[in-house]
Amino acid sequence: DAVPITPPEDHRRRSIDRRLTDNAPPPPQPPAPADWRETLFVWQGIVTYNPTKRRCNWVGSWAPQVSHADGPPTSRDFETHQENTFVLHRVLDKRIDLGRATDIPEVLYGRSLSWLGFYKLDQDDGKGRQRLVDFSHLFMVQPVEQTTVSSEDGSSNDNEKLLGTAIGVGSNEFGNFISVGRLVEVTTPPEPDGDDNDIETKIHLTMARRYISNNDKRSKWNTPKDAMKELNLETLKSSNDYWTVIPTKVK
Repeated sequence: DAVPITPPEDHRRRSIDRRLTDNAPPPPQPPAPADWRETLFVWQGIVTYNPTKRRCNWVGSWAPQVSHADGPPTSRDFETHQENTFVLHRVLDKRIDLGRATDIPEVLYGRSLSWLGFYKLDQDDGKGRQRLVDFSHLFMVQPVEQTTVSSEDGSSNDNEKLLGTAIGVGSNEFGNFISVGRLVEVTTPPEPDGDDNDIETKIHLTMARRYISNNDKRSKWNTPKDAMKELNLETLKSSNDYWTVIPTKVK
């Protein structure tokens, strides 16, 4: 049988293909894993005060904010993570002079206090949600001129009034953290066939928690006052994007 002859142009094409293959750049590497500290943990709950026991309580749930482009968690996100509960409290020492303050928010204004208590977290270790505690959690609420708060869609919400901004610093087994948020008075209007006695007012505290690395200069902030000197307080007061004042990293 005759031996097939490969056309010269095929030899040249194969030679070019080999050179292209030899000089081709290496395949792209998979992206580096995301820094888990990019996730914000937003705590939202109701604050109450018992004047007889001089005890403040903050009870609610927390939800993660993974994508910054999506903004903070919505009410639906909190419903999804409603089992991520927390129960915190603070008994005000009798040496703390409350003046004429008898309720929230006045008992919190301008005082550096510490939360005690627990929060629940499922660490995917087969043990389910466990109670964890912060080693320390100092916080402070600063009063602001009362104004209405924008709803999730950006519209004005007459049923919510901003009472103060909150800043916290602390640490736990995951590292140091800083947190910022807002104290808001939420009024639930009566049903259409109800009366004014059905109006209910509660104080909500929402704080976005950011974990920071040990080599982050913010890890040296020991008190909320330290943080107040460095943070953009105007954004904290005037924007629904208050959480942007604590980016993942700072230069």
